[in-house]
Amino acid sequence: MNKERFTEKDLLDISPTSVLQNPDCADVEAFDAEFRSEADRLDQAGDPARARAFRLLAALSNFHFKPGDKAEPFSNMASFSDGTRTLVGSDFDQEDIEILGAVAEKMKPLAVKVRISDLVWTRDKSKHAHSRIAIDGYVELVERLLDGTASLRFERDPATSVSVQDFLQRAFVIARATGWERSENDPLRDAFFRVLRAALKEGGMPVARFGNLGLDYGVDGTSDALGKLDAIADGLGKEGSFNEAIALQDLANRIAARANDGTVPTAGHLALAKIYETQADAAVGSAFLQTHALQQAIDALHGARGVREERQRLHDRLKEAQLHFADEMQPISHSMDISEEIQRMLEPYKDFDQLDALRQLSLTEMPKEPEEMFAHAKEEAEQYPLASLFATSILDDKGRTVARTADGFGDSETLRYKVIQHFGIKMNLAVSAAIVPARSEITRRFIVNEELLATICRFSPFVPTGHESQVARGMHAFIYGDDMVASAILIPFLEVGLRELVAAAGRSDTTISLGGIEQTIGLGKLLSDHRDVLDTVFGKATIFAIENIFVHELGPKVRHQFCHGMSVDAAFYSSPYVYGSKLIFSLVFLPLLRAEVWEEIKPTLAEQL
Repeated sequence: MNKERFTEKDLLDISPTSVLQNPDCADVEAFDAEFRSEADRLDQAGDPARARAFRLLAALSNFHFKPGDKAEPFSNMASFSDGTRTLVGSDFDQEDIEILGAVAEKMKPLAVKVRISDLVWTRDKSKHAHSRIAIDGYVELVERLLDGTASLRFERDPATSVSVQDFLQRAFVIARATGWERSENDPLRDAFFRVLRAALKEGGMPVARFGNLGLDYGVDGTSDALGKLDAIADGLGKEGSFNEAIALQDLANRIAARANDGTVPTAGHLALAKIYETQADAAVGSAFLQTHALQQAIDALHGARGVREERQRLHDRLKEAQLHFADEMQPISHSMDISEEIQRMLEPYKDFDQLDALRQLSLTEMPKEPEEMFAHAKEEAEQYPLASLFATSILDDKGRTVARTADGFGDSETLRYKVIQHFGIKMNLAVSAAIVPARSEITRRFIVNEELLATICRFSPFVPTGHESQVARGMHAFIYGDDMVASAILIPFLEVGLRELVAAAGRSDTTISLGGIEQTIGLGKLLSDHRDVLDTVFGKATIFAIENIFVHELGPKVRHQFCHGMSVDAAFYSSPYVYGSKLIFSLVFLPLLRAEVWEEIKPTLAEQL
């Protein structure tokens, strides 16, 4: 953010139109580069006041325009890794707004005048005259685009463009806030219906976009102007224009619901489901696309009455399509020779006795610090930005969407998902190249008995009294590679162990509901509400890994899958389960591994050998 102080004289002493190749462009963002270039020229010519004015116009032209946002329609266009960003509307203080307000009506071209007037009213709602200038200016921009006397940078159909939609939406927002029924807004309503008629001639998505816009802002007559959309949607579906057909049927259902006390008639549900099923029929050879379309068809029937048989029929079709889903989702693999790395990792075990070998296994391939993992994910996102611009759907093994990231990138779920993806790759390598070879080496050299492990559990503060034998059984199964048994015992125990340490720290692991009923909190709440205690005991990296593996919506959700009986047999031998069992194995050992503690208990443990 870098906003220079400017004066009214600075702005009145320049002629913005004179530096523009196309001052009739309705896209104010198109002027940014030319204004900035003129500012650089004036700086070199020793004219800082006029350069400052053109830099201001460049900044005003370079907002990220969000027309429906009532609080901040002028957002920053970019943020940078050093914490800086481009200007937002709220960066302009009252003194700035007074200066801009004084010059707004005198500014040209029209797109600049509208932008300044809108900003002035947005920052100071007492500037009623500027709200009128902004509304009328947006209407004039729309009319010019309809008449062909104005142009846009990129869009080929100006009359039904997204820019026209933005202009109308912004004018609607201002008009709704300042008096929608006023006669001064009649030209706005007329302009909207001109655009809607143009959209109806064009058909498809423009009809859906502008039809929904009129309904969103309560423009009387929108439903009547749209007419009967069901037949049009059905025809588009038969032609294979599925996106347009779905959008128009959704709009038709919305109109029908408005006339039916908010309820979509059953016929509307069935019509939408039919389009989705037709889309599934067209996806010949792709079980993935078929399952997606059929699931949407089933979802389209939600809330409809008397469609039980139809829903069951679609479910049967979905199950049939899902039989072929796995064939399309087979992973692409590439062989890798890691034998030298395994030998290097196993080299220290040659000199270890059984206790030190178990101790070393507990320390093998521990997670990296969260900061390092986020930094790596950010670095990759900056190197390959397109991979982070779009939302990602996470599917289960049946092709159902179980979670979704937001579009865009930052300290968000999108970034967290990238971290979890990287962690998944690390887990695969850790299990195959380190954990499995290490435990094989231990069982080749030693006979590890459960009594020894139970004694270790008795020393560990992670294992509550009365749980030692079952945890020892799970650890024993893990060491010997019986991962189904190991997971079945250790995964449910994870919450109990963490709860024991939270209680030991004097924290409450319960909540009291109405009526005085005291209930224990779950694993997710333990990790969030008592993170400081758990981070202190086990380290941030370990607890972050536990969250990613066991509970996070964007991860494998091992605990949820297992506890709800959704883990298939092969899952227990996959890297999230094996690595998860290894982490719980490590949690038993970690409180004991300080040198003085280990040396104190080691003689007692040795007696079990």
